[in-house]
Amino acid sequence: MKRARSERKITSFFKAKVIQKSNDGEHDSNEPEKHPGTSTSTAVGPYIEADVAVKEHEDEELSSTPGTLTLPAAPVDVASFIGNKVATDAEIMAIIYQKAPSAELLPLCDEGGHRRRFQPIWCSTYPWLKYSQLNKGGYCIACVVFGGDTGGLGDQRLGILVLKPMCKYKKATEVLSNHNARGYHAAAMSKMEGFVYTVRNPTRAVDTMLHSKRKEQVETNRRLLVPVIETILFCGRNMLPLRGHRDDGPLDLSVPSKTGEGIFRALLRYRAQGGDSDLTHLLISSVSRTGISTLISKTIQNELIDITGRLVQEEILAGVSGVYAVLMDETTDVSGKEQATIIIRHVKEDVKEDFLAFVHAHDLTGEGLAQLLIHAVEGLGLEMLKCRGLGFDGASAMMGKFRGCAAIIMQQYPLAKPIHCFSHRLNLVLTKACDVKEVKLALQTLNEVYNFIHSSNMRTLRFTKLVKLSSAKREKLVPLCPTRWVERHDAVLVFIEFLPLIAIFLEDEMKLDANAGLLLAAIRDPRFLVGLVVAESVLAHTLQPSRILQKKEGDLVCAYALIREIGTLFAKFRADAEVYFHAVFVKAEDLLVEVGSAHDGIPIPRVCARQTQRANVPAASAEEYYRRSVYIPFVDHVVAELKSRFDDDTVPVALQLKELLRGSKANVDAVLKATKLYESDVESLLLVQTETHRWTCSAPAFESVKKAKEYAEGPYVFEHREAPYHPTDPASLKCRSRTIVLSPETPEDIIEEHHRSGSPQRPRTTRRP
Repeated sequence: MKRARSERKITSFFKAKVIQKSNDGEHDSNEPEKHPGTSTSTAVGPYIEADVAVKEHEDEELSSTPGTLTLPAAPVDVASFIGNKVATDAEIMAIIYQKAPSAELLPLCDEGGHRRRFQPIWCSTYPWLKYSQLNKGGYCIACVVFGGDTGGLGDQRLGILVLKPMCKYKKATEVLSNHNARGYHAAAMSKMEGFVYTVRNPTRAVDTMLHSKRKEQVETNRRLLVPVIETILFCGRNMLPLRGHRDDGPLDLSVPSKTGEGIFRALLRYRAQGGDSDLTHLLISSVSRTGISTLISKTIQNELIDITGRLVQEEILAGVSGVYAVLMDETTDVSGKEQATIIIRHVKEDVKEDFLAFVHAHDLTGEGLAQLLIHAVEGLGLEMLKCRGLGFDGASAMMGKFRGCAAIIMQQYPLAKPIHCFSHRLNLVLTKACDVKEVKLALQTLNEVYNFIHSSNMRTLRFTKLVKLSSAKREKLVPLCPTRWVERHDAVLVFIEFLPLIAIFLEDEMKLDANAGLLLAAIRDPRFLVGLVVAESVLAHTLQPSRILQKKEGDLVCAYALIREIGTLFAKFRADAEVYFHAVFVKAEDLLVEVGSAHDGIPIPRVCARQTQRANVPAASAEEYYRRSVYIPFVDHVVAELKSRFDDDTVPVALQLKELLRGSKANVDAVLKATKLYESDVESLLLVQTETHRWTCSAPAFESVKKAKEYAEGPYVFEHREAPYHPTDPASLKCRSRTIVLSPETPEDIIEEHHRSGSPQRPRTTRRP
């Protein structure tokens, strides 16, 4: 017995020595000698082997898993998971694949006079069993990490192998076998196996599978939505309405198309029948299964239209850099709502004019419209501080001097100069001028003739056939537009061209309709012909400005200059009315003959002492009478209206700046005066003055700002002129000039030398090849 005790005492020398580290860095004298290649970890011996085991198993078990699982650098103890269910996947995997410690490194425990220790072979029989160096006992890793604190009959609080270590080993085999048979243990094992499988196969994880399934569903939905979007864009590009009388619910391809289905659903049906598999799958699924979104409802259509509008706005706004101008007009739509139209004008290599948005206008006062415009522009991501122009009509709510929209905006943003729409101004000029009675009656008669011919399909066909037999350049009459005077120009010019044919046509139609005789008598009336020809003589000169003002890229400065030139021309017509009206009167007499009038020349209307319904002017001849009663009042109205409506201060400033594009030397003082208005937009007024002097001394004449910009950015061959030069003035071609070749590398002294020396030659401007 004593010997046995003595033997037991001898085995105590085989206890695992703990490697300790002193404060001064020296190790315990009992520390075993380290051999090359052994671990230098400061942990207990069993953890050294466990750590090495995990490192070895990493290549064996975890290397096949997609992705990278970074194992913890420090060893993991199973007891650290008790009461702490938050752990990383790497920590759990490290403890699951931890190898059992060596038997000789495990401590002995006294049990009733017997010394026993944890047996590593138990870990081979029960892989879930792990030894804890911290608590000196065994634990079930599955129940500790994946199980609960209660289990068994009545959900009793668990003890050995779960919350407490197994540190008594007399009946260890029986305890382990009973624990392995428990239901809560089986459930925990199932969870642990699923966890290991998930770590080894990340693509099979529940969250990953849900994410992949959702991603797949999103991609499928987007693919199914493509034909719907393309159909909406097709309708938008071709200005086709989407809605029908009844267009709700799923679209059943097996049922024939219904009346009032709408263009959108009809196009979807056509696409599906044409072999669009994605669209066919979408439509069939929405019909066969309830609760499936059709993606073609009016709500989806409106959302897609709004998204498309925002994308278009973003593309337009992306090209707006620097300053810009805003145009706004207000009108009532078919539903009775007041809609404000927002349009932006900016420069991107050339003048661009783009529609931005419709905004519902609740408040139509000047203050309300001003706030609406400011909020709309800022809501689109633009800065009102960069706005340099406002384009409105002449309504008092817009252009009122004190409480108008423009005046209120100018108080906050002084550089946002308001300009009354030029096209609208020109329309008002012509409308006011056409109040002259003979001209007004002539236009009314013209409109009645047009309505008579085109109110019947048979009359239209007969008139078209008559036109084709003639040598006329046009094919049909043009109606009088009540708002756009650019259309009225064409209407008057075409009507005069067709006038002999119209007379023949009305004479033939008298057999079928008595109204044709009344209209024929009206167009043979000398007063009608004089009024029509007088209107033509004016509208022929205003046609070109009207067309320029209708273009998106129209140059406002060029239009303004052209209108002022027209005003000067009409003033000349007024001063020499006898000379210019004579040609008009002769044309009216020729038309009188062509329409087959019974009058032998244009007579003087009856004149009496008192008349209120027509002009009562003394005249010795018919030409003098119509000149004084029709031509002179009409021209006077045009001159007065042009002078009063085109007196804007902002546009002359732009005209002064455009002097830089002309061939002659610009007035530097006028340019600086114009530049001072936008002093905040330039770096220095002195720099502008210097560059203006240099530019006007050497640059040739340009047709547009774009040409001038190309010239300034690239090397050009141009002439230095000692006398003013204009391309339309032949005398200026005789001025002395010398060719200078400029490039970005040309020194200033060489340029000056070229200016001082050279030979006379013809002025020319060419790009260097």
